[in-house]
Amino acid sequence: MTADRDAEQEAQRAGFRAFVDTHKVGDVVTGRVLANRSYGMFVDLSGGCIGYIDVRHLADPPIEPPIGTEDTFIVASFEEGKPRVNLLPG
Repeated sequence: MTADRDAEQEAQRAGFRAFVDTHKVGDVVTGRVLANRSYGMFVDLSGGCIGYIDVRHLADPPIEPPIGTEDTFIVASFEEGKPRVNLLPG
């Protein structure tokens, strides 16, 4: 692993810890769409924290908002091992 990748992962872990310290399951948060994939959507929750919405929680067929779109989401759970915040549409 490169030093840049290590630094990026540490920033994500720090952002995740800060997010967990200030939010709880059920909170409504604002985020910006980072990526749409066939299996779900990734959302920037700021401060290096990444959120994820599984495709099964999106409309059928999934609506893929453009990258950079800001929207509201509901915190569904925290995944310490990733580190990632699981979200639902807001």
